[in-house]
Amino acid sequence: MSRGVAKWFCRCSLLGLLGSVALLAVAGCLVPDLGSDEFAGQVACEDVQKWYPTGELAPAWSPSGERIVAFVGYAPNGEFSPGIYLTNLRTRAWKKIVSTTAFRSPSHSLWHPSADRVLISYDPGADILDLASGSLQALSDANGQGIYLARWSPEGDSIWYSRTGGMHVMAATGGTPRLFLPSTASFRPAGDWSFSPDGRTIAYAHAIQEDDGTYRYRNEIRLIGRDGQGVRQLTYLNGNAMHPLWIHGGREVMFDWADSICVNSLSRPERTWLSVDVVTGRIRRLGGHLGSMKFQFSFNLAVDTWGDRAVVVAGERDRELGTYGVLHTTWIERPLLLRLFQPGSPQLP
Repeated sequence: MSRGVAKWFCRCSLLGLLGSVALLAVAGCLVPDLGSDEFAGQVACEDVQKWYPTGELAPAWSPSGERIVAFVGYAPNGEFSPGIYLTNLRTRAWKKIVSTTAFRSPSHSLWHPSADRVLISYDPGADILDLASGSLQALSDANGQGIYLARWSPEGDSIWYSRTGGMHVMAATGGTPRLFLPSTASFRPAGDWSFSPDGRTIAYAHAIQEDDGTYRYRNEIRLIGRDGQGVRQLTYLNGNAMHPLWIHGGREVMFDWADSICVNSLSRPERTWLSVDVVTGRIRRLGGHLGSMKFQFSFNLAVDTWGDRAVVVAGERDRELGTYGVLHTTWIERPLLLRLFQPGSPQLP
């Protein structure tokens, strides 16, 4: 991973805008005003953005909201060696739990709902980290299939994950999985997903199949009951909606979205964080301090138990290295960036 600052370009052509669509200027690009009555078409944008690389990835928030575990792949300031670190938000102190390989980056991590154990998903593959001993237990599917997008059940007694054929469930201690739901026209998860706070509902990004049978990176946010019933679509944005997370006690689902045509030079789309009310379907834009448009390169955020705080990437300045990205905590509704790992902070007691 380069420590330099890479420049990304966003180029797309202006297609016919249907109806009356208000536009907002964000980070030099024109994006649709999601608060307007009508929303259609694609938008023009051509701008130079900066990507601030980060070596602190895949954070997991403790149920109490007082601690965060994060994977550190490299240290821009030379302070960290590759490993998994634990930080205490009250004291701002941290300690290293276990060493890891420098380039094995997890897609996301999740704290057990009632124990000091962290589920780390690599896609493919998953480990369970015991914080007390620092031991890593590798998960495996009894049928030899690859494990993707692994998550604890709300009770912590089972692990739900995707593999060939659909979403499966296994006991938290391992064993033979059972099929929860096969992939069908109404249930086609794309990327990450999450349980509601009450454990009754799953929010996921649904891959839209085009009339010609192909997929062109169009996803919408859908809900489905834990019993596999009651599919309901929440968004109709005709773009690439991903990574749904429940916020504010389950009243809204937060997700990141991109126009599926407007992409940068690396064929990755510009992304911004939105939320949708699960009752009314109202969509609103969340603040730029969550990092997507301002700091580019949307990664999977972590939110606390109540869905009020998030861990985001923000830029830090260094005399020799320039600007690089590190993890910060912030309130979702207002910017209050606090660096996760304070330089020179003492080890946890």
